[in-house]
Amino acid sequence: MNGWRVTSILLVLAMVLVVMVGHASTGIITVTNNASLTYGFTISSYNGLVYLYYTEPTKTLYYIINGTVFNGVNEARAPLPFFNDAGEMQPLLLTLSNGSLLMLWMANPYTTTGRILQASVMRNGAWGPVVDLTRGGVVVDYTSDGEYIYLIREPDYLQYNNTTLEELALNGKILRVLRISNLTGIEGAWHGTVIVEYTNLTYAIVNMTSGAISIIPPSVTIGFTSNGLMYYYYGGNETLEIVNGSRIMSVQLPSLYVFAKPMPWNGGYIIIAWGSLLLGSMLSAFYWSGNSLTLLANYTLGTIFFVSPEAAVAGNTLYLAWRQDNTIYLSMIPLPQATQSTVKTITTTVTITITTPVVTTSTTTVTSTTTVTHTTTATVTSATATTVTNLVTSTVTVPITTTVNNTITIIKPSPAIITETYSPPFTSQSILTTIIIAIIVGVVAFLAARKHYMRR
Repeated sequence: MNGWRVTSILLVLAMVLVVMVGHASTGIITVTNNASLTYGFTISSYNGLVYLYYTEPTKTLYYIINGTVFNGVNEARAPLPFFNDAGEMQPLLLTLSNGSLLMLWMANPYTTTGRILQASVMRNGAWGPVVDLTRGGVVVDYTSDGEYIYLIREPDYLQYNNTTLEELALNGKILRVLRISNLTGIEGAWHGTVIVEYTNLTYAIVNMTSGAISIIPPSVTIGFTSNGLMYYYYGGNETLEIVNGSRIMSVQLPSLYVFAKPMPWNGGYIIIAWGSLLLGSMLSAFYWSGNSLTLLANYTLGTIFFVSPEAAVAGNTLYLAWRQDNTIYLSMIPLPQATQSTVKTITTTVTITITTPVVTTSTTTVTSTTTVTHTTTATVTSATATTVTNLVTSTVTVPITTTVNNTITIIKPSPAIITETYSPPFTSQSILTTIIIAIIVGVVAFLAARKHYMRR
C-alpha cells in the first residue's frame, strides 16, 4: 500500500474518531429510527411535559404520525388524536392564547385524492375530536402563529403554477387569499406577514393585507421568534439580529454556523446554531443574557443529511431535537438558573428604513379570477432605499382575494438603531478539540514519514 494511501486512510479514521467522540459524549436519546425524510417533526412543552410528534412512513404509500412525551428524563408513548384518514403527516404543536395545546397536521382523506388540514385540541392529557379545517385541493405547506393559520394550496398535486397563499382563522374560516404561483413552502409567519419559498428556492416576505412581496437575499435567513419578534441571521459573518420594536439586538456567534435561530428565555435568548462541516455538521446551543454568550452544548454530527433542529424548554432543561437521515435524536441540556426577568416586547407599529443599494430587480405577477378584486401597481424605476413596516392585521369576516402586480426590489436588510454585540472567546471545549486534532494530525504525519523512510 502506498504511503499516501496510508495517510489518507488514517486521516479519514481520525476525522471519524473526532465525530464519534463529539457525538457519544453528550447522552443523546434516539427517539425513532423510522422518521420520514419528507415531512418534519414538532416539539412543545405543555403542563410541565414535553411532547414530540413526528411522521413515519408505512409499507403503503401513506404516512402516520407518532409521538413521544418526556417527563423530566423519563419518556413514554405520547397520546394520539383519533385519526380517521388514509394517512397523516407533518404535525405542528401550538400553545393557544387560552393555554390549550393545539395540534395541526395534513391528512389524506379516504373520500378524495387531495390533502387537507386537520386539527385537535388536548384536554386533560388526551386529544379531542378531529376537525377538518380545509376541504378540497391539496395543502402543500402550512404554519401558524397561534392566532391564524397560513397555508399554500394547489388544485391538484404538482400544480405549482396555480398555487394560492391563504390566511385562515383557527376554526378554518378563510380570511384572505393571494394567488401567487410557484409557491412550495412556508418558513414562518406572524400576524399577516408570511415568509414563503418558491420553486426556484427563492424566499420572500409576503404581506397578506396589501399583497406586497419582498424578495429575501440568499445570504440572509429571516424568521420569527415564538413571541413574534423578527430576526435576521447573516451566515456570512455569523451575526444574529433580533428586532424588538425600535431596538435591534445583535450578537456575534463563533464561526462555522450557516444558520441560527433564537427562542426567548429567562430575559434573554437561547440560540440554536448549526452549519455544515467536512464529513458532518455542527450543532450548538447558546444562551445569550444580553451581555454575555454562554455555550450550553456542542455536537459534531456524522452526516450532512441534517434538518433544522427544534427545541422546547420545560423547567430548567432545554430539550433539543434534530433529525439525521431517518433518525430523530433528542438531548436534554441543563440551563442556567432562571431569574424573574423577562423580555419586554414592544408592540407598537414600527417603520424601519433601509438605505442599502439595490442589488437586483425582478417582477412577480399575482392574478385573480374573482369578479371583485383590488388592483395595486407598484413600479420602481430608480431606488436606493425601501421601507419595511411591521403591521398588525385586523380580523375580517369575509374572504378577500387580492390581485397585485409587484415590481420587487431585492435589498439587503440591515437595520441598525441600537446595537449590542458580544464576541465570545474560545471555550475550553474548542481548545480541547483543537489539541486533539493537532495530536492526530501529528501522529498521521509521523506514520507517513516512517512508512516513507522504511521503504527507502
